[in-house]
Amino acid sequence: MVDPRATPLAKRADIHIQIRPGTDCALALGLLNVIIAEELYDADFVNNWTFGFDELKEQVRKYSPEVVERIAWVPAKAIRQFARMYATNKPAAITQGVSLDHCINGVQNSRAISILIAITGNLDILGGNIYNSPLRQASLRVKGRVSVDEAIGARYPIFSKFTGETTSMPVTDAIISGKPYPVKALIVQGCNPALTWPDSHKVREALERLDLLVVSDLFMTETAKLADIFLPAAAFPERKIIRDYVFEGLPLITVSNKVIEPPADCLEDWQIWSELGRKMGY
Repeated sequence: MVDPRATPLAKRADIHIQIRPGTDCALALGLLNVIIAEELYDADFVNNWTFGFDELKEQVRKYSPEVVERIAWVPAKAIRQFARMYATNKPAAITQGVSLDHCINGVQNSRAISILIAITGNLDILGGNIYNSPLRQASLRVKGRVSVDEAIGARYPIFSKFTGETTSMPVTDAIISGKPYPVKALIVQGCNPALTWPDSHKVREALERLDLLVVSDLFMTETAKLADIFLPAAAFPERKIIRDYVFEGLPLITVSNKVIEPPADCLEDWQIWSELGRKMGY
């Protein structure tokens, strides 16, 4: 269990790594250092299914447990114990929460953990980390309808290839510069870019430049306060929800039934888009 806090679950763990917040990537690199140096990795998987292992080996050489101890405040002895326990007990799975995304190294955290899963041969095996194919649904994505060069976020090809979408990060620059095309209006639903996007001063400047900003949310967020139009949304107990659990490793569709009726002026997300489409003649 890796957690800065001594939670009830952490107290039940065989090993509790009480890490310095924000240093998860360094810890993962330290684990890789031990696993590779002691040849605890799955050589067959590495030889047949990976690319760049020699470069990885050279990179993690810099992250000995002693170096990581100074960065992450985790004893070198505990790092070695953790690495050996994970690499030698197969199958093994790593479950990461959203806390790993809430720092400047969020993407690198996930990349390092994915490498750990792969080189130990715990990828896509029973008892390991299994990633199911997405459930087939109607797609409303614009991928393929415009050229790559015309799309906002074209300079982030790895993100786009992995998600089938373009990242929203360049929207701020597009609003301010008008390139690759002018952005005059924006609909924000269930998120708070004025607070959560990088460089909040630039984001606020961009949002204030829009001719029209529409926000649909449960709360009067920092972004909602800048909106020309605010649409109150229905909360999860106030709507019937159909969702899937593909990213949790389960190819299931479930239904969450409505518990109470929403206030009269609150709409479900789909109702907002449906009414907008109807007003536009669709």
